[in-house]
Amino acid sequence: MHEGGLVGFRGLSLLLQHRALTERLDAIEGAIGACQTADLTDREMALRLLPLLRGFAQALPEHFAAEASSMVALLRESSDDEFARTLEQLDSEHPRLLAVFEGSVTQLAGYLGSAHAAPHASFEHAMTEILTAVAEFRDHEAREDALFLR
Repeated sequence: MHEGGLVGFRGLSLLLQHRALTERLDAIEGAIGACQTADLTDREMALRLLPLLRGFAQALPEHFAAEASSMVALLRESSDDEFARTLEQLDSEHPRLLAVFEGSVTQLAGYLGSAHAAPHASFEHAMTEILTAVAEFRDHEAREDALFLR
């Protein structure tokens, strides 16, 4: 998978999209860990992370749209109220997840576009927010996978 967008993503089934997104999350977490170990500057770290994060965030609208269209078909075919509630709950999480990742892209791009370096504590907080978002997204996708595979 290259640094920018997720090549061929649109043609993948939802479960394969989940796998591709999980691989990108692995790359994001790996890059953060490697940057911290290498003791890179905040700017160097942002330069490494931004393409990965941007590619991930750009794939989300298409992924969420595919899930939404699948949800309509699944709800039409299912009479299980618990299944429907869970599916609708998962779908309702999409806007917030997208906003968090798009906000992280904007924040990192802002660090790179600013003539003045952001305070290191602020950058560390941004990295913590990204890792928290990654964990939340992993949980979300795991719950979707469990629902789709049951």
